[in-house]
Amino acid sequence: MGILESSKNKPQVIAVLDNYLNVSPQVFNTVASRKGVIFDLDGTLVNMERANYCMYFEVLKGMYGLEITEGEWQKFFAGRRPQESIPDFLKLKGGKQIIFDFEKFKFLAGPIKDDLIFKRLDEVTFLIPGADQFLKRLKKLGDIKLALATSTIDRFVKQILKYFNINNCFDVVLTGESVSKGKPNPEIYLKTLKALGLKPDVCVVFEDSQSGVEAALEARVDVIKVESF
Repeated sequence: MGILESSKNKPQVIAVLDNYLNVSPQVFNTVASRKGVIFDLDGTLVNMERANYCMYFEVLKGMYGLEITEGEWQKFFAGRRPQESIPDFLKLKGGKQIIFDFEKFKFLAGPIKDDLIFKRLDEVTFLIPGADQFLKRLKKLGDIKLALATSTIDRFVKQILKYFNINNCFDVVLTGESVSKGKPNPEIYLKTLKALGLKPDVCVVFEDSQSGVEAALEARVDVIKVESF
């Protein structure tokens, strides 16, 4: 898809992709003209949504007897940290009287996610088609800084990047531990811009989730939305 008409004064979604294999010359040249390119991870470079959905489904059913529909997953959870997403979901299901026990969630979810990431990564995740070639193509340009800004925790991020051999593509990596507030709060993108030493109007963000898009736009950065599934 080509670049959408945009306003110089207002950041917005400027293009939509379904993978990185069919990026038009117009879109690539627009990206290449920026000084910084910031990528989300899950759903944008790699697809782990099914694994994440199954983990949350199992843990929340065990903790609260609640089941998550796929529509609820997209609305409340995709691209967000559990500290913000689960309380919002619980309010919908049972009102303020249901208290989210984050420590218990981590205790139950940890072994499941560890098994997925460190033992079964080849079964539960895959690169968005062309993502690795696209990153390396940008890296070869030499004058663009690349960053990763993800809600995923640091040790999982390191394992995923190493597994897919894209761990040397990024000049800056910020993870779930880097911020106090998750997406759609813009904190992670504001901190990424600061770490890059760049202003919002010379950067572009690649995002898949609505919460991530909102966070990037709130940080005053244009977005290319990835709709891979």
